[in-house]
Amino acid sequence: MTINTIQYITQNCFFKEFKISNDDAEFEYHLDKTSRFLKVLNTSDWMFQFEDVAPQKMTKGMVIHISKKIKHKMIKGTTNLSVQVLEVL
Repeated sequence: MTINTIQYITQNCFFKEFKISNDDAEFEYHLDKTSRFLKVLNTSDWMFQFEDVAPQKMTKGMVIHISKKIKHKMIKGTTNLSVQVLEVL
């Protein structure tokens, strides 16, 4: 299993790279403890999906608001995905 790369900018803002070599189990539906904004930093064919909502393509520059305790997942593409995350504390 490959580890995702995380680089903190501040306590609640960081860059994260999701590796295509990661196990698919990492991308199952889950809940986050805090609300967050996720900004897609590179062109990819990854998808994002809230539970019971059709998946949407994650395009460069797209910002997704994820409310805490709302089930969601990412669907792995064919290249690594880089995002910037801002957690709302």
